Amino acid sequence: LLLEVFARTARGATQLVLVTGAPGAGKSVLVNELQKAVLDANGHFVSGKFDQYRLDMPYAGIVHALRELVGHILSRSDAELSEWREKLLAALDGRGQVLVDVIPALELITGACPPVPSLPVEEDRNRFNLVFRDFTRALADETRPLVVFLDDLQWVDAGSLSLLQQLLADPSMHHLLVVGAYRDREVQPQHRLHKAVEALEDDGVAVARCDLQPLTVDDVQALVQDTLRSGAAASQALAELVHRKTGGNPFFVNQFLQFLYDEGLLFFVSDSGRWSWDLDRIESEGITDDVVDLMSTRISRLSGEGQRTLKLAAFLGNEFSLRTITTVCERDRANVLQELRQARREGLLVARADRAGAGERPMGQDGETFRFLHDRVQQAAYAMTPVAERARIHLQIGRLLHAAMTDAELALAPFEVVNNLNSAIALLSGDDERRLVAELNRRAARKAQETAAYDAALGYLNTGLSLLGADCWVREYALAYDLYARRLQMDFVTGNFDDGDRTFAVLREHVRDPLERAHVATQKIVIDTASERSDAAVALGLGALRELGVRVPAKPNAAHVIFELIRNRWWMGRRRATDLVNLPDVADPRLQAALQILKVITVPA
Repeated sequence: LLLEVFARTARGATQLVLVTGAPGAGKSVLVNELQKAVLDANGHFVSGKFDQYRLDMPYAGIVHALRELVGHILSRSDAELSEWREKLLAALDGRGQVLVDVIPALELITGACPPVPSLPVEEDRNRFNLVFRDFTRALADETRPLVVFLDDLQWVDAGSLSLLQQLLADPSMHHLLVVGAYRDREVQPQHRLHKAVEALEDDGVAVARCDLQPLTVDDVQALVQDTLRSGAAASQALAELVHRKTGGNPFFVNQFLQFLYDEGLLFFVSDSGRWSWDLDRIESEGITDDVVDLMSTRISRLSGEGQRTLKLAAFLGNEFSLRTITTVCERDRANVLQELRQARREGLLVARADRAGAGERPMGQDGETFRFLHDRVQQAAYAMTPVAERARIHLQIGRLLHAAMTDAELALAPFEVVNNLNSAIALLSGDDERRLVAELNRRAARKAQETAAYDAALGYLNTGLSLLGADCWVREYALAYDLYARRLQMDFVTGNFDDGDRTFAVLREHVRDPLERAHVATQKIVIDTASERSDAAVALGLGALRELGVRVPAKPNAAHVIFELIRNRWWMGRRRATDLVNLPDVADPRLQAALQILKVITVPA
């Protein structure tokens, strides 16, 4: 099925394939088998995954995949890299900074990008989606079809889904295949993924499905027989035991056989040149039939420090860098690397070099990244920390990462720090740290907002506001104002109009600066207009204009109109209409605010 769909993609189609099944059913392994066909067609195959412990990180899976793609391009020859630079610069058309903010390594291809102007929220979202679309369209063409594999869609964020819908439903997009894998039991009918797929199908997007079922007893017997080079009769009893213990889950089957070997319950007899096992002993050992327990047993074989390192790594997500894990372990890098290599030898981690720079890095460099072999390994490592201890670990990690990052690094990637600290809010020490975490949430919200991840931004804003005290408008006015004003924007773009009314009420009560009040009123007018409360919007606008010294009659009559016509005729005097083009821009901030209010209350009849 995957090969057939990819063949259509290579010919110009844009489509979606959903691969479903239980954890360990082999979804990722299956999709990765597509790589050879993609490479043979001179295409790009990139992958990213969403993380159960980093749900608040916007676009995590998509950004991971695109970073990988940037790495592929950077590994090309100078001539090819120059071609890509020209192609991408033409596609981005001066808007490259929008994506550089999300994928900093892109700047290594395009060079420094000019800053982009600030836009209202709705226009900002449209710009981000358009730039992302143009970028993807430049990457996927008739010479290089693009396959993007996104794993663990059960944990996908709303922003990523919206972006995927924009790409897949765009009739100008060609040669793009998105393969998504998810655990079907964790995606109920009301899940945002189902709704997004239904919307895509309604738009005519081709969606194919592949559901992976557990292995049958016969499948497991064939696997055991082939692995141990034994006859069908000799391996039948072992195969039935393995199937009973694992339920036919492929990942569990492999791990279970490895466990039997590690425990000496499955062994090779040199004299006879055959594999042997003791079924009675295996049964009597009471081996667990839970894969997480099994992985916990394997992790417990590591040294004490090795176990601690792996448990801390589980708090960082499915993938982590050597630099980050060294920071949170507070130990010598060489020792941490040795422990990671031990975990790799035990089949718990996979190492890969960070290709976001020029070429591969030697093993042991700070840029090297590791990932857990499977989500179940990460889950097992995380579960080894008692529930009562987890918040304390998150707090420790957040503090250490924050202390280790420069302001520039924090501005570029605040989410890992913020998410860990947010997981330990109850343990924050005193008003100063609560204020710091509120400020970090403001930064994270702003960063999410810049990339149109509005649901994530709203979450950070709500967390930041929850950390402020009742006297925040006295002690932390600037922070309180920015958090509430941004939340008013996010309430609008996420459709939470009732919440927007409550947010506005707080702002109206506490904001005293006329320009800030005008800004808040402008946002509320947009909300009232969108929720079909035009009369309230106009009334609010006229009141805000009066505060700025601009009086506009609520119900102008003929006398008002005649007076304004005479005044304008007098002002024009001998001027011509074309002279208006050369007038200086309005510099008075009050008039600028008034013009913005007049713009948003001018509603077509």
